Amino acid sequence: SGFRYMILRHQPVDLKTSLQWSAVPLVLSDSLMQLDTAQYFSLRTKKKDGSQVDTPVWFVPAPEEQTYHVFANISSGKVKRIRNFAETYVARCDIRGKVLGEWQAAHAELVAESDAIYATFRSKYGLIFRIFDFFSWLGGKHKERQMIKVTINAE
Repeated sequence: SGFRYMILRHQPVDLKTSLQWSAVPLVLSDSLMQLDTAQYFSLRTKKKDGSQVDTPVWFVPAPEEQTYHVFANISSGKVKRIRNFAETYVARCDIRGKVLGEWQAAHAELVAESDAIYATFRSKYGLIFRIFDFFSWLGGKHKERQMIKVTINAE
């Protein structure tokens, strides 16, 4: 059972004009609806020895359907594990990582950061992200950031 609603998306009008908003019908499963409204999700990645690690992460929706961007440090364990194994799982969770929803199979890939992605994080997480971002720049850690694109597998 899914929930049907209209989602607004940027769509190009032509090459000379900017993007405009248009309504696109979209049917989401209950678990995807819960994920879209969550503040955090747990990202389950696979280690070389076959064990799995669950990490609560900040995320924002990407322009593609059922796709999200995750913010990480380039030398973090999750980034290293994704380099080795792109197959991951995600589930809605709280700030401490307690899973609150169903696990969903996903595909993760490392992508270049962009100002648009950071603007989305600033919009979603507000002052907390701005403070985090400020101290990241202050400490020189902004050069160590990595974006992860997570796409939920079709059911």
